[in-house]
Amino acid sequence: MDEKTFWEHLEELRRYIIWILVWFGVAFILGYQLAPKLLNVIAKDTRLYFFAPWEPFLVRLRVGVWVALYLTLPFIAYQGFRFLKPGLKPHELRMLRVVLIVAIPIVFGSVLLAYFYLIPVIWKVLLNFAAGEMLPVINVSHYLTFFMWLTIASGVLILFPICIVLSVEFGIVSPDFYLNSWRYVVIAIFVISALLTPPDIFTQLLMAIPFVGLYLIALAIIKKRYRRKL
Repeated sequence: MDEKTFWEHLEELRRYIIWILVWFGVAFILGYQLAPKLLNVIAKDTRLYFFAPWEPFLVRLRVGVWVALYLTLPFIAYQGFRFLKPGLKPHELRMLRVVLIVAIPIVFGSVLLAYFYLIPVIWKVLLNFAAGEMLPVINVSHYLTFFMWLTIASGVLILFPICIVLSVEFGIVSPDFYLNSWRYVVIAIFVISALLTPPDIFTQLLMAIPFVGLYLIALAIIKKRYRRKL
């Protein structure tokens, strides 16, 4: 099989990027059209208000982008796999195929987890700070930001251990680095959770503790595979 030149690889990458942009555009149009219904699903029983005449339009745009992002992720993964496939070794190819099959449902599952569990709990805790002395008038843009941040943060953090295992399998990072620096990574998880969540300790722990557990599971997998190679 003839190897491709650098410019042929760039041309191939350009085609993949064009297809991804086309897919994203179609998904954005779909999300934009469904934005009012999706807002009702996202808000549940919460009454949302807008404070500027242009705000409903901007909200529909943001919902369209959010929907397009999630619907495009599997297509990006597929196109990335096609682009990297010729340069991967057989065991790397098998590993990446398994990871993609597992990771994509996990990302969408993290959105459902945030929607049905994480967001309602955090929302209830935050509103309880009013203690009957204040009435909530929830701005639609602020609520949408709250929802998007938590769903995206859940997806990113839940993929964190998968990326760790992949980085070891592909030789990007040595197993010793993760095994010797786990304390710093755990601290970093708590710091990131504090930055991505509202400013209360309960919410931060609610996000950080599950992902520390996932990270420790990734370390256990690395340790097992690393010892097997010794």
